[in-house]
Formats: sequence, structure tokens, C-alpha cells
Amino acid sequence: MSRSGEALDLSVDHKAKRADEQHRIKSQGGYIVYGRVLGRLAISRAFGDFDCKNIEMNVADENNQIPGSNPDGGEKVFRNFIMSEPEIRMVDLNPQSDDFLLLASDGLFDRFTSQDCVRIVRQKLAKMDVMEQDAQQVAQELVEQAKNKRMMTDNITVILIALNRGIEIATGMGGGSSDQNMTDQS
Repeated sequence: MSRSGEALDLSVDHKAKRADEQHRIKSQGGYIVYGRVLGRLAISRAFGDFDCKNIEMNVADENNQIPGSNPDGGEKVFRNFIMSEPEIRMVDLNPQSDDFLLLASDGLFDRFTSQDCVRIVRQKLAKMDVMEQDAQQVAQELVEQAKNKRMMTDNITVILIALNRGIEIATGMGGGSSDQNMTDQS
């Protein structure tokens, strides 16, 4: 979320490299290889990716920690190494300072920091007439920038929800970015 031009993260990245997510996955008999759940996904929570959900395992597999490693039988259990329940943060909206919500997949945030996204979105909206600020167009441009300028090949999903009209660039806005001096050239 953009609050007075500063990024306010409302969720936490659900990555397999996080110690708490590793513990959750491994305690169910799953494994992580090269930072990927079951050697496949770098994320540990997702809506899709059904091949990592509701996996049938034998109880003996849990001891071996290799799903499907004991085909001879035993008691069956089902495990979800990837889950769709997000970790979220609830905040009260402030109509005077909250500009927009940006919901996006790891395909975007693997290439941009939250503050980069806020800065770019605000720059693009500020170039538009107040009553013609088009959140859908800006979301599409953000996807294109991730794909073409930052060479992202992963899935990229972006939803931009404008909370206020008339976004303007404030002086001194958008600090904390590793690319603070980068200007949008699109």
C-alpha cells in the first residue's frame, strides 16, 4: 500500500528460504532443495500449484522424508507442502494519506522492491490528468517493465486499486530504494 508515498507492506513474502516455512514443510515430511519446495517452487504459499498440495504419502514416507518413496503400502496421509493461507497485516485505511493498494505476485517483487513499485506507480499516475488516472494502464506498464526492462520470466500478476484520485509526486517521496535515482523512461 502507498501511504503518503511510502510503501507499507501488508504481507510477508512466502518463500521456501524462510526458516519458519522450512520448519512447517519439513515437519510434514516435505523437503527443500536449492531453496525450492520439493525442488519445484521458490514460494511456500500459493493459490494454485496443486502438484504440491494434498500429496498422498505413506506414514513410512514421513520417516524417509521423500514423498512417494514407500510404494509398498502402509497407512496413507495427505500433506500440503504449499498452502494458500496468506500471512496478512490488517491496518485501518486513512483517506487523507492512503493512495493505492498494489497486489502482486512474486514475479513482480522479485524484480522490484515495494518502494520501487510505489515510486513508479506514483510517477506514472502523476503524469495523467487527475480524473483520467488509469490504474489498469499503470498495472500493465508495471508488468511490462518487469518483463522487458528487468527480464522477469516468471508469472507476473499485478492488481492496482486506486484509493484516491489526483496522485501527485511529492518532493522527498519514495526514499529507501536501492535504485532511488532511477527514473521511469516508459
